[in-house]
Amino acid sequence: MNLKPNYFQSIILRVPFLDVTNTMLNKNLPLTIHEYDEWGNPNEKENLEYIKSYSPYQNLNEETNYPNILITSSLFDYRVPFWNSLKFVAKLREFRDKNKQFKRLLLLRMKNFGHNEEIGTTAMIENLSLEYSFICATLQVDLTVDLEIKNQIEKDLEEE
Repeated sequence: MNLKPNYFQSIILRVPFLDVTNTMLNKNLPLTIHEYDEWGNPNEKENLEYIKSYSPYQNLNEETNYPNILITSSLFDYRVPFWNSLKFVAKLREFRDKNKQFKRLLLLRMKNFGHNEEIGTTAMIENLSLEYSFICATLQVDLTVDLEIKNQIEKDLEEE
């Protein structure tokens, strides 16, 4: 999204790790020290610079024309703190208010789950419905059913 935002019309970020730099610098968070092998130890200057180079939050750019964005987050996520998404959205809203560059930016807090989605068919259907609605709205997909096609499908089904 930061490298090639023009490649996308809309993006859905599910519980994303957006502020890698500041999260990894906080030793009090669960998993932080244990993840130095994966993300790098930010207490070492070379690693800190590398983390900053790929951390989405640190690489937001006021001049960039970002696509439509839907971000989901959770208060109970111990892997990716919810404030990552809040900070990211706040910064993007600053850019939006200043430049009026991108269309839609939504932040949703899914309340009943941690890092993974809620368990259950109803929750899954609701989450997918939300995502499909976002994509259809931002891509301006016409969801009206052509009556001729509908009647033909019904006719074909009756004949079977």
